[in-house]
Amino acid sequence: SPTAVLQLSPDLEIRRWNDRAAELFGYGADEAVDRHVSFLVADATADEVADAWTDRVPTAEPASFVEPTVTADGTVCRHEWHVRTVVGDDGGPRSILAFVTPADAA
Repeated sequence: SPTAVLQLSPDLEIRRWNDRAAELFGYGADEAVDRHVSFLVADATADEVADAWTDRVPTAEPASFVEPTVTADGTVCRHEWHVRTVVGDDGGPRSILAFVTPADAA
């Protein structure tokens, strides 16, 4: 895929990471899976990312935003995130799908 695809747990831990995510961010799946997504967000703590995503990623509707991110080599760049919560039969979040592209390519 030309788009980085990440599957996150409801707690924002990375569960799946495609080859394009590895190219875009510089981390292999073995380095990214099971980590909190905050390690990709420039100058932010896990709590700050969780608070921001609570507002940005509603359960019912997809959301898009541009976020300053940091790659494995320390480069800070802007990426456009398109996210959608996957809801279970009980109405609660099961996972979050994120499709990520460089902001200038969107």
